Amino acid sequence: MKSFTLFLTLLLTSVLFTSCQKEELYDKEAEARNASVFIYDSYLIGNWEVNSMIVDRDVDLNGDAKFSDNLLLETSCFETMSFEFRGNKTFTMTTSALGLQVRDDKEVFSCMQEKVLQGNWSLKNDVLYLYVKINQRVHEQKIHLLLSEDSFAFEVNDAESKEYLKDQGGTSASGLVVVSLEYSRKIK
Repeated sequence: MKSFTLFLTLLLTSVLFTSCQKEELYDKEAEARNASVFIYDSYLIGNWEVNSMIVDRDVDLNGDAKFSDNLLLETSCFETMSFEFRGNKTFTMTTSALGLQVRDDKEVFSCMQEKVLQGNWSLKNDVLYLYVKINQRVHEQKIHLLLSEDSFAFEVNDAESKEYLKDQGGTSASGLVVVSLEYSRKIK
């Protein structure tokens, strides 16, 4: 009976010790994934142009029978999208939109007029804050940057996606959602 009690005690101790180790390991992994990356302001200063706009499924908007999840390979509507970050903490952003509609039983994908927005920016760790004044009101946009050498990317939420895709419904691309954008430093 003593040996059974000793065996049971050792078994429970090892299970508890293993559980604690796994929990501690999980906490360290989660902490590392959520850790912020520090980005110097000087890294962003300069001109950036869009190099990918990823959507949630493959589409063929240009009729070449090649499907892609990168809208830049399917339409020229977004080619002018860019950022210019200046050292005085001001920026200019050029953005575009794609219209999706059916006209006379045919799908029509059309480029909409680009918008040029100006404002101020700040950077805290890996979060970019953009402040734009529209109709006498300052709007803040918070963007978590994913950084690589000479490029940055960020995820796009559903509301922001609707700014890029003006969907009237009824097309093969209806319901399409932009999930991420990537910009690369423009080489002069």
